[in-house]
Amino acid sequence: MMICPNCQHNNRETAKFCENCGHGLSGEGSTPEYRSLAQSPYLKFIPRELAARLEQARLGRAMEGERRIVTMLFCDVKGSTA
Repeated sequence: MMICPNCQHNNRETAKFCENCGHGLSGEGSTPEYRSLAQSPYLKFIPRELAARLEQARLGRAMEGERRIVTMLFCDVKGSTA
């Protein structure tokens, strides 16, 4: 079992996020895919200044959030705009 460092909930070994509070279980916060913004494939689409500010926020753990389960309904009724 993996114990959440945030709420002490016992999670499955395969869980990447706490099943109780949504906290990242990898030790790197909630986005473990990239260790550094320099490794991100999106770097070529944003200005260097913005990338530097994002990296500072990531290192300061200011970009952590919470995960929530949401339900979305998309509906298209034929002829509804007429």
